[in-house]
Amino acid sequence: MLSKWTFLGLGLLIAIVAVVSYACGDDEPSEAEAVAQLCADLDTLQSADAAFDDIGADSTVDELDDAKAAYSDALDDVVSSAQDVADVRTQPIEDAYDDLDQAISDIPGDATLLEGLASIEPQLAAVDAAYASAFSSLDCP
Repeated sequence: MLSKWTFLGLGLLIAIVAVVSYACGDDEPSEAEAVAQLCADLDTLQSADAAFDDIGADSTVDELDDAKAAYSDALDDVVSSAQDVADVRTQPIEDAYDDLDQAISDIPGDATLLEGLASIEPQLAAVDAAYASAFSSLDCP
């Protein structure tokens, strides 16, 4: 028979495993999911903006406040989902840079610059490729 302490310890262990499993789960959206969410949030923002067109001389202050609150909430969602898109797109750059940083740190102090550069060429190429991939779809002037 299990003592109450064993039962309590087992319950605590199960709770800890559940929390750790949840925390370690992959809750980052894919780029497609992040972009889809941003587009949905932009549609909501556009609808909230259109609600201001319905405000007229016969509208109440409460109706105006409701429209303002809906717009504010929708704008907050757009900002959040746009940040998710940015995070998803820049994470590969950060990962490639971390690899480059580690490769530079691994170069022995007595190596020549030519030897050091030769040893980090793959990481330099990976940073360039990650950057190009993340921002190739932007149309910056």
